[in-house]
Amino acid sequence: MEWNQSFIDGGVLKQDVDKIIYKGKEYYIDIKVGKYKNEVNKAFNELRQLDSYKDDEEIEATINSRGLLSGQEAKWVRGSHPALHYRGNALKRHKVWFQREGKGFYAYKYTGWQKKVLNATFRIKNGRFPKTCKLVRAMKRDCNQNHWIATVYENGEDYIGMHSDKMKTWVKGSKFQVIKWGYPRIFLICLKDHDDVDKCTVLFRKILPAGTSIIVDSETNEITRHGVPVMEDCDEISGSIVGRDIETFISFEESKKMVEQAKRDALKRKLKKEEKSNKKVKL
Repeated sequence: MEWNQSFIDGGVLKQDVDKIIYKGKEYYIDIKVGKYKNEVNKAFNELRQLDSYKDDEEIEATINSRGLLSGQEAKWVRGSHPALHYRGNALKRHKVWFQREGKGFYAYKYTGWQKKVLNATFRIKNGRFPKTCKLVRAMKRDCNQNHWIATVYENGEDYIGMHSDKMKTWVKGSKFQVIKWGYPRIFLICLKDHDDVDKCTVLFRKILPAGTSIIVDSETNEITRHGVPVMEDCDEISGSIVGRDIETFISFEESKKMVEQAKRDALKRKLKKEEKSNKKVKL
């Protein structure tokens, strides 16, 4: 679809977009309005029944008696939990990570990813998560995916900044899919054509209704950024489920070693910081 000013007017998207053609270049941004409204509502109703980790609670993998990943003790990780902090600051959103595989973890390593959050990943099976399983089966028919993250924004002050997905752990040439849930929010896509994000060319800025599907391929992801900006005067809850096809696979034993090393590194940083602080006091 040839780009025009209506793509960035901030209004509610009412028609599907199969791609965006801007100045002769095609960007694979496939948007289907409200495609999965019923399915995503049921999946979120199911996922929102889960408890959340307390901020001082250590995240441990849920492994069953057969040595397989389980979903029985699955929990949300809130943005205030240290495992989700980015550069020492709490995130303005909450997350759960899930997959169908039971013998280890698929690891999507995004910017700010911490090793200790890998253990929050849980397994979805029809018995415990029938609605979520139904949704991801439908998503897999749209494009290959084996790893999903559900995100909740409590209100319009919660957001995710402009970014490109990090593809180091992806299956080469794969795509990602976003299914919008809850209160309609702005979805923003811009080109990477300026060092200052605020000065980049905006390709798309529209409000997406619940159930809307967005699929972006690797090439487009690499040359664009996307995000969900702050929405003023909004007290409504919203969110999304995002599916990706991940290549990086980490065993439970490897994950345990990674977390232990992360703890040692954190302790070293803490001791070094205290030592530096004590030297300043003595001076």
